[in-house]
Amino acid sequence: MKRKVAAGLALMVGLSLASCSPQPESSGTNTNWLKACMQDEDCSAAGSCLCGLCTAACVSDVECADGVCGTALASAFQCNVSAPQRICLPKPPDAGTCSEFPISHDGALSATPTPVCDVPGALLCETFDAPLPAEDSTWISEDMSATIENCRAEQGAGAIHYQTQASGTSQTRMRLAQTVSSGLLAARFYAYIPARVTIPEYLALFELWDQDAGMSGKISVEAKPDDVLEVQVSPNGATHPSLAGALLRDQWQCLTLTVDLGSTGSISLSVNGSSVIERPSAVTLLPGPISVAVVEALPSTDATGIDLAIDDLVVATQPLACP
Repeated sequence: MKRKVAAGLALMVGLSLASCSPQPESSGTNTNWLKACMQDEDCSAAGSCLCGLCTAACVSDVECADGVCGTALASAFQCNVSAPQRICLPKPPDAGTCSEFPISHDGALSATPTPVCDVPGALLCETFDAPLPAEDSTWISEDMSATIENCRAEQGAGAIHYQTQASGTSQTRMRLAQTVSSGLLAARFYAYIPARVTIPEYLALFELWDQDAGMSGKISVEAKPDDVLEVQVSPNGATHPSLAGALLRDQWQCLTLTVDLGSTGSISLSVNGSSVIERPSAVTLLPGPISVAVVEALPSTDATGIDLAIDDLVVATQPLACP
């Protein structure tokens, strides 16, 4: 089992890490060191008040007295922002090599996000390097853990990780910046599935929905036995499978889904830039416009021992390629 690093003290948004005080004394005389704070004055000589903590920026544990130099992911969760400088954090009681943070469970989807990435036509960008925006949530998590962690990440500070020792499901929804009812829609994400995981009748990895609950129409990317990948369009029930062996194991793989939405549309799916599914003529028109993207570990009911990591999701109205 991976060891967990606690999220630490209360988060605080908007405090800059650009300038920090000199490193704190290591004698232990600064009783405010690594304590909660609201302003620098709360810290005395014990560093600056950064992200709600009397602390300082760091690059190694030796700079942190009786604390530790938090990983990029742990620092991001303490500061509730992406890509901060690493900061000194309290030493966790069960220190390990990984930082792992549960994703909040919330049945509601709220504001439409503004994509933050340099991708033409982007409707959604999520690197899983920091706490998910408030409008996103894991709305279903049945006997399956859903965390953001850095034990296994394709790039950056972290990735989303779904895991269960027995049967269970989990879905994390993200709203697109605008709805799409026709024309080109593309999605790119990275997935990691260990070879020891037995794929059941199906294991859904990613979906595009035309409603918040996905009950009207959706386009799914699923893993199947024999390492087949399949794109499924509902409610018409059309399935578009790859050949066996398209799903790669024990490595990060870049999956790119491209759909031309329409009654005479098209579907393609590539793995690491190589096409595994090509359907130049396929019904891809859903009852409503696509508005929600979902990353998930949604197996059939006979699933056990699911272990799936997903990283760096982009959805756009322009073609996407693997770097």
